[in-house]
Amino acid sequence: MEGKYPSGASQLAWPFMHYYKAAGNHTQVAIMSDGEPWREVRHQLAKDIFGPPAAKEYLPAITEAAKLASQCAAEYGDRFDDFVTRLSFDMFCALAVGKQPQTTNEKLADPADLQFVKDSIQGFSMAGQLMKEPYRKWFPGGKMANFMASMGAVQRRGTEVANELLDKLEAGQVEGLAANSYMAKLKRRGELSKEEIRDTLMALLAAGVDTTSVVLSWILLNLAQHPDKQQRLRDELSSVLQGGDLVEDAIGKLPYLKACIRESHRFTPSVLFGGPRKLPQTATFSGFEVPAGTLVLLNQTAFQRDPRLSPIQTFSLLSVGCPTRSPSAAPRVETRPSLTTGSSRRRLARARACAWERASPRWSSRRRPAGWCRTSAWSWRRGRPGA
Repeated sequence: MEGKYPSGASQLAWPFMHYYKAAGNHTQVAIMSDGEPWREVRHQLAKDIFGPPAAKEYLPAITEAAKLASQCAAEYGDRFDDFVTRLSFDMFCALAVGKQPQTTNEKLADPADLQFVKDSIQGFSMAGQLMKEPYRKWFPGGKMANFMASMGAVQRRGTEVANELLDKLEAGQVEGLAANSYMAKLKRRGELSKEEIRDTLMALLAAGVDTTSVVLSWILLNLAQHPDKQQRLRDELSSVLQGGDLVEDAIGKLPYLKACIRESHRFTPSVLFGGPRKLPQTATFSGFEVPAGTLVLLNQTAFQRDPRLSPIQTFSLLSVGCPTRSPSAAPRVETRPSLTTGSSRRRLARARACAWERASPRWSSRRRPAGWCRTSAWSWRRGRPGA
């Protein structure tokens, strides 16, 4: 159905593609495309950042960034959204270039880094608005001008940060976290040019600030709304870490932390729409004809809270059991029927398959429940046409 190169959600983010083409950022144009150019660049970038083995290598840098930021958290009061976005930048900067910018510490932060965070959030916010107003692609003023200006500022600062590290790498003047950074690994592999590495860093930092801050915000909010679960998580962390840093050996001993993260992802996805697929042939849904090749999206929040697909419509950790055991024994995870932990990925896959089956041309009227109707150009929901 999907062919050799499946469609990605990035193809819908036309404002970014518009900017990257205008700025001559060929690396990001390739990443946001499809086909062989996408596969080749993706393969070169994925080796040192995607997957648990690669991610674990950055744990010391990320942990240090979080520890430094936590010392300033109380100073933010009702500006906690600023704290989370700056923390996200600090963690990604530590991972990408091995630098601790400490933007959460307003006394130590570089104004240029603070502006980068502000421009990144502004750029992604404007992109979201522009995606709902595609005609603005042909109107260079107003929102489009603001978006282009924000992204231009992001690219300039990203280039400065990348050049600083690349110059030190060429001079052999890096050590510690910088030597183990993502950019350093890309440089040592020699598969990408200096320009391609710079372009990659700019996009990585900007995207990291936006998506990571959304994930962190939801996790913190979900826990704050359920103080009993927050306390249980705190107890687990205190018991396992004993006041120390999060290290690789401790990860397997923190099942409740893992459950909280997974449940937050399930209940409040960081991206509303996902799982884009192109219809292999023209199909008709509730009287609406959808042409072959149309990109259909899954409303991730809606299907996770659909009682027909998930038995749980609230933030819940019922499937996690950590019975009291000796301090030296690793906690045990018990699983019961739910979408939260244990067999969650298999259940999630079945739920997604069910959802896509209902959007398939082969979905028979005998199996179909109530009709579905289009709520926008890209999404559908159950109900009557025009409802």
